[in-house]
Parts: sequence; C-alpha cells; structure tokens
Amino acid sequence: MRPIVVWAILPVLCAGCLGTDRAGIAPGPHEWAWYGRDYQNSRANLDESIITRANVGRLAPVWTFDTVGATSTPIVVDNVVYITDWTGWLFALDFDTGDVIWKNRISDKPIDATPIVDDKRIYVGDGATVIEPGDGAILYAVSRKTGDVDWQVVLDDHDKAHIYGSPVIIDGILIVGVA
Repeated sequence: MRPIVVWAILPVLCAGCLGTDRAGIAPGPHEWAWYGRDYQNSRANLDESIITRANVGRLAPVWTFDTVGATSTPIVVDNVVYITDWTGWLFALDFDTGDVIWKNRISDKPIDATPIVDDKRIYVGDGATVIEPGDGAILYAVSRKTGDVDWQVVLDDHDKAHIYGSPVIIDGILIVGVA
C-alpha cells in the first residue's frame, strides 16, 4: 500500500540550481514571495498602512486578469505578479498595470499550488486530475526573467500523484509535499 503523502526534500541538485534563499529574507512591504507570506503563514502585511477601516469600503479593482481557474495565491516580487492556472499556465504580470510580461504553459496538467520565488527562479508543481491520470507529480524550476523552464523533476511517478501544497525553501533546500 502506498503512503498517502510522500515528502520530497531536494537538496541543491547542482551547483547554483537554487538562487539566494529569498524565502529566508523578510518580504518588502509590497511583496508576497510565497504561500502565507512568511514562515509563520501569517497572511498579513503588517507594513500596510494605506487601507484603513475608514476607506476599505471604497476599494475598487485597479486591474483584472482572466485565467481558466486558479486556486493558488498570487506571488508578488520586484513589481511582478506570478500566477498559475488549472490548465498548466504560469504568468508574469506587471504589478501596476496587469499587463503580461511573459507567459508559459509549463504543464498540460493543473497547477493548484502557490509557487515560491527565489532570486533566479519560480518553483511550482503540477499533478494528475481525478478524471485524467497523468505521468506523475512534476516540480518545475522556471526562470523569473524569461519564463523558460530551467529544469524539472518527477517527484512521484504514480499516475494519480499531485502537488497540492506549495514549496518552501529553507537554508537552500527546496521542500515539496506530494499527494
């Protein structure tokens, strides 16, 4: 019988594969570089001072972006918003305008998890659907600059394997859960 959850821990696979451990650096006031915003998963930006009880009711969208379903948290780093969708697309959008900087369909399977970003790359996984078996759960390392896949690795080759949780980087080690 297979375990329900298998944890994959990826030490540096080759010299320079992981960029600087950005996740170990406190996010800037307008950044949200990984799921939950910080290691405590606070989901809070305590530096926010523009939105108050007095003006929250007057908030209005600045821009919108349509995808084919999304369940992950958008990531914001260096004035770029990174989002994924259920059809395997990864998008880089301008924070101020919502304009597409680049887009890449890195997978033909759904991407449910929130990516994590370091100085060089975006890391995110995919997985099979309940209806359509796949070729396992794959972790992708994507260039922040170009959107090209720098490397990918199958973390579990079971045809129903899926990466639902978001990766975490701690001391240069990328940790990913696989279901």
